[in-house]
Amino acid sequence: ESATAQIGLAAVLEMEGHAPESRALLERLVTKFPQVAEPKERLARLYLSAGDVPRADLQATALMKLGSTPAAHLVLGDVRLAQKQPAQAEAEFRKVLELQPGLLMGQIAVGKALQAQARHEEAIQFLESAVKSGGGSLELWATLGSVNRRAGRYQRAVEVHRRVVEMAPRQALGHMLLGADHFATGQWDQAIEDYGSALQVEPGHPGAKQWLARALAHRARDRAGTQRLEDAVRDL
Repeated sequence: ESATAQIGLAAVLEMEGHAPESRALLERLVTKFPQVAEPKERLARLYLSAGDVPRADLQATALMKLGSTPAAHLVLGDVRLAQKQPAQAEAEFRKVLELQPGLLMGQIAVGKALQAQARHEEAIQFLESAVKSGGGSLELWATLGSVNRRAGRYQRAVEVHRRVVEMAPRQALGHMLLGADHFATGQWDQAIEDYGSALQVEPGHPGAKQWLARALAHRARDRAGTQRLEDAVRDL
C-alpha cells in the first residue's frame, strides 16, 4: 500500500525494459494517490517515450496543478517540445531556472528549445555560458556541439565533441557525434573512422552500424564517380 515502494517497483520495471508493465503500475498509482507528484511525472515521461503525447500532456498538466516545481515545468516543457511548440517549451524551461537557478537539466532544456526555434546563435551563447560557469556535464557538452553543427559552425562542433570523447572514452556517444559532424560536411573517411571507433567501444551499438553503412555508401558513390571502382566495391 506504500506509494514510495510501488514507485520504486515501477522504476525497476522500467530499468529492466518492461515499460508497459511500469506504465500500467503508474496508471494505477496516479488514480490511487492523486496528490502524489512523482507517479504523474514518471508516467508522463513514459508516455513521451512511447510517443503518446496527448496522455503525456494530461499527466504533465495534472502535475502542474499539484505545484509549480522545477520537475513539473521540465516535464511540461518536454511535452510542449513534443507538440512542436518550442516557444512555449522555452517559457516552461526558463521557469525551471527561475525556481532553481543553475539547474543543469534546465540549462540544457533551454538550449534545446532555442535550437528548436532555429535561434542557434542564442542557443550557443546560452550553452557556452553554462559550460563556463562550471558545467561539466557530458550531455551539456554534447548538446553544445550539436547546436554548433546545426548552426553551420562545424569546426567548433568537432572541437566540442572531441571533448566529449575525452570525457567518456569508453562510450560511443562522442564518436557518434563526431561522425555526425563529419557526415554533415561530406568527410566520409573521417566519418567512417568515427563510427568504427564507436563500434570498438560499443560493438552492439545499432546507430553506429547504421551510420557507418551510410557513410560507406556515400564514399563508394564518390569513388565510383572518379573511376575507383575496386575501392567502391570494397566499401559496398
